[in-house]
Amino acid sequence: MDPIRPFSLLLRSLRATRKKGASSVANETGSTSAQGTQVAGIAAARSAQPAEQPLRDRLTSNAPWDSRKAREIFVEHTLARELGAELARDPAFGELVANVSVLIEREPRINARLDTLLRDLAKAPAGP
Repeated sequence: MDPIRPFSLLLRSLRATRKKGASSVANETGSTSAQGTQVAGIAAARSAQPAEQPLRDRLTSNAPWDSRKAREIFVEHTLARELGAELARDPAFGELVANVSVLIEREPRINARLDTLLRDLAKAPAGP
């Protein structure tokens, strides 16, 4: 079994749960128009700035290179981007990031490949 697969299934499940929760709140409050505007704004912000740029910026500040810290930056960035920035304000978010980071670290092949990719991203020139 692909060791990344459980994470993709987890993210898919969390996204589906989040969408259901957001639509039920919108239905209860009648604020579908405001929510639609908010979702459109998030989508526009995502398309205006490449996903790698904020991650690259944070990774370049990781000097001297610390693989553990880089992995945590990656996990935090990915979860916040996929599940919403408001999740980062949740007190349990740090623990979730640490747990996912440890799970990745326990898979030597994936950990080494991720470290290589993050080092390459940190060294790559910033896009236009």
